[in-house]
Formats: sequence, C-alpha cells, structure tokens
Amino acid sequence: MPIFTSLLFFFIALAFLPLALRNSRARTALRQQSELDDRMALGASICIAATREAFGVELDHSLDSIHTLDILISQGWSDSPAEQTESNGKPNDLTFVLASYLGTAISEHTGARWRIENGKTVLFFQEHSVSAFPFDLIERKLRDPEQVHLEEEIERWGKPTENVTDVDQYEGPPE
Repeated sequence: MPIFTSLLFFFIALAFLPLALRNSRARTALRQQSELDDRMALGASICIAATREAFGVELDHSLDSIHTLDILISQGWSDSPAEQTESNGKPNDLTFVLASYLGTAISEHTGARWRIENGKTVLFFQEHSVSAFPFDLIERKLRDPEQVHLEEEIERWGKPTENVTDVDQYEGPPE
C-alpha cells in the first residue's frame, strides 16, 4: 500500500505541475510589464526635468505637449549626433528619454500599452491591434527635424490598419 500511495501522490503532483508553471509564467510576464512601464515612466520624467532645465518649459503629459516637444526638438535638440542608436542596437539616452515621454503621453490618453515585440519596445494599441514605434519616430525627428512632425505622424498610430512598422512607408488603409 505505501508504494501505491506514493505513486498516487507523485501523479497528483505531476498533474498540478503545469498549473504551477503557468502561474509562474504569468507572474513573470506581469513583473516584466511592470518593469517596462516603470522604465518608460522614468525616461519620461527625465525628459520633463531636462526640458525644464534646458528650456524653462514644463511638459505635462498632455497631447498638446507633443507639439511643444516637436518644437523643442527642432530648435534645441536637432544638433544631436546623426547616429541615434548605439552599436548594440539600443537607442541612445536622448532618444530614450524623448521617446519615453512621447509614448507615455500618448499612452495616458489612448489606452496604448508599452510592450516588447521582436526585441523592440513599441506602443501597442489594443483597440485596433496596431503597434507603433516611438523610438524610430524620435530618431527620424532628430535626423530631419524640419520634415518630420510628431503630431502628424502619431495621428496615424490610432487608425485601425495593419501594424505601422515604418511610419515613412504608411500609405493608408489597405484597399
């Protein structure tokens, strides 16, 4: 009888193992999402402080502040180096804080969430299943401040179309 009881407990434990692992994966995913949200909020806070210090302008996470950010990049930050990514493919500090602020301001008003897709940090608009790339947009704005306008570009992000992977190539909804 003791062997039968031992085997019974062993098989019961095996039955609950997937349940325990799934719960662990869910906790890990929640922790990773929380860390990503915290990192982006910190980047946005640094952008607000840098803007206040460098330009005497207060950014307030409103959608109107994106226009202000656009002007400040054109007037004050456009002289940054042309190469905006580091050798490991990650954005440099300036791109990170500007894109963090841009994405955080948008997410607070649209319900978009930060997430990682194919190794890139994106804003995901659940309602339309659209991913947008604030880091790519900021890099383009820093390279060509007179031709790239943040407000015009982000208007495309909320439209229910296919994933907007490269804002330059966006041609509207499929026919």
